[in-house]
Amino acid sequence: MSSTVALAARSWRTACSNLDRLVLPHQPRLVVLYAGENDLSGGMPPEKVAADFDRFRERIHAALPGTRIIYISNKPSPSRRQHFAKFQQANALHRRRLRPGSALHLCGRLCAMLGADGQPRPDIFVGDNLHLNPAGYAVWTRILGRCCRNSLPRLPRRVLRAERLNIPLRPLPGRRPCAAA
Repeated sequence: MSSTVALAARSWRTACSNLDRLVLPHQPRLVVLYAGENDLSGGMPPEKVAADFDRFRERIHAALPGTRIIYISNKPSPSRRQHFAKFQQANALHRRRLRPGSALHLCGRLCAMLGADGQPRPDIFVGDNLHLNPAGYAVWTRILGRCCRNSLPRLPRRVLRAERLNIPLRPLPGRRPCAAA
């Protein structure tokens, strides 16, 4: 196992249906996953989203017990402000599944995506206020890079690069206080 697989799925159903085809054949040592935001926004309860995540995690660890998983918590998008409470509830349910020394890590410190007023930064989203623009992906890449370095200390400390965007990771400026996402 030497690869990393990143999977951004429209829904947990999509993530689970693509697991056998897109993830398991590569036998990754690390899976980075972003899913659940559309499920929650579509009315799925946070408990169901957490249960779907458990099934996804169990399937990976049944096939690849040594694989680590980094789950990126739901991002604060301006167009989904009305769902923030559900996002926070789902993120809290995911956080409860973390155990010291486990192969599961939550990348949930998305403070850099918030302005000084605690609201999502409009400058990092495209016109629909849902999807990230290049500046938003640069912020997300730095956050994810920090999560990878903190969750996987045995990885080299060299500068990582986001493959598709080719954006160098730089340390985030001093941490701003914010509620855990």
